[in-house]
Amino acid sequence: MKLLRIAVAILLTAGSLEGQGWFRLPNNELGYEHDLVSTGVFRCGSSRFLWAGGSCETGQNSLTLRSANGTLRLSFAGLAQRIVATNVQSAPIVLGRMTVAVDGDFSNLGSSAVNAPVFFFNLVLQQTAPLVSSSAAEFGFTSRTPGSFPFDCCVGSATFASLPLTQAPDGFRYFTMAYDRFSFTGIGFSNDSFDITARVGLLPEPSTVVLTAVGLVLLAGGVARKRRA
Repeated sequence: MKLLRIAVAILLTAGSLEGQGWFRLPNNELGYEHDLVSTGVFRCGSSRFLWAGGSCETGQNSLTLRSANGTLRLSFAGLAQRIVATNVQSAPIVLGRMTVAVDGDFSNLGSSAVNAPVFFFNLVLQQTAPLVSSSAAEFGFTSRTPGSFPFDCCVGSATFASLPLTQAPDGFRYFTMAYDRFSFTGIGFSNDSFDITARVGLLPEPSTVVLTAVGLVLLAGGVARKRRA
């Protein structure tokens, strides 16, 4: 009878963890399984930063730039997928694909402010389960390079996108997960397509990090005193 109660308790605990996105890893650490949808939102920079005769237009998941003799169109195709985050940063995860389509002799003729973004790209990450939340990283593209639009990550925001977690089981103090180390490149003036990737990992509560650091300092001090004695 006692064994039966223990088995039922284990099953109930496992079901609870799974229902909240958490599950046990072979090393007894936790994994957090979540559904993620990635989308892209483009926006034009200030018109005064465009080169003479140039224009910028945005559409759904796309942006079109026009120079005197050609056009450059960007489009982003996001993904809906299930991802597991752990306390060890993951391998690169593909979040979507950027496509560059050039028509005619598109050329960057320079801007009135070469370090100012001509356009922006927001990579939006939406967690749809077990929580509903969203975060984004914004990339700005300048005209300081004649043959491409180099980018600066991440304009006006952190260099990562963070998403909240459900409450971690007892004994664990994770409070958020962070997507960072985006694999982005500049936009060249030729037909191309490439994946945008990032890495994800769980972050502990700040108080846990502080307590761990304090504990290590105290431990080091105790060892030093012991050696002197």
